[in-house]
Amino acid sequence: MGKIGRYPYPDLELSKAIIIADKIKKDFGGKISAGNLARLFGIEPRGGGFANRVGDLVDYGLLEGAREYKLTRLALKILENPTDRGARAEAFLRVDLFKAMNSEFHGDVPEDNNAFVLRMKDVVGEQDDKAVSIRAGRLRNHYNEALPYLYPERYPAIITMVSSDAGEGVSAPLSSAGPIDYAPQSQSGLLTVPPEYKTLVMPETFIVATKNDLESVNLLEDQFRTWIKHLRAKLTAKGP
Repeated sequence: MGKIGRYPYPDLELSKAIIIADKIKKDFGGKISAGNLARLFGIEPRGGGFANRVGDLVDYGLLEGAREYKLTRLALKILENPTDRGARAEAFLRVDLFKAMNSEFHGDVPEDNNAFVLRMKDVVGEQDDKAVSIRAGRLRNHYNEALPYLYPERYPAIITMVSSDAGEGVSAPLSSAGPIDYAPQSQSGLLTVPPEYKTLVMPETFIVATKNDLESVNLLEDQFRTWIKHLRAKLTAKGP
């Protein structure tokens, strides 16, 4: 859990918090003990790290309870309706700092980092430049990831991937157009994409959907280099 000024905020990006919620739903039926939740996080259940990770999901409105936890109605709404961007926007804006950021920027984040830091100082009421600047990159990433949910008409999700291993993977921003979105598959095993998107289906691996224009295709090519590097490292670690 991070904090800037009077605002605490989640360290986990919303997309990663949703992946954890998806595992709780699929593997534990929507309810999970503290011990098993700690195992999902890969940390010990007794310690500040566990409390912070639980706090991240609670702050987004995805988890409730103590000792035994369960998914909230909002979490289930997000997981059962992966194309419902409004529900994801609601989760993001439950965090007071992110709501304040959105009121300041309205989807237009300055490219100049100094300008971003100065405006964030006004948002949080923090006088120390360093206190804001050391968190600026993380805060910008949080907000950039949420732009397709907050302003879908301006920031369409360029790429949608469905991984064969239930949502595992990395989420990385794709320029200013929005992040890769690892969405759970529907019950039919198919992924619904907008008509203006081009799809490429590779059976039993993943589905890629990208806007049907040259700029988006170029962005897809750049992002795939990173994704393939991640996949190669993962397969190499598993061994033959």
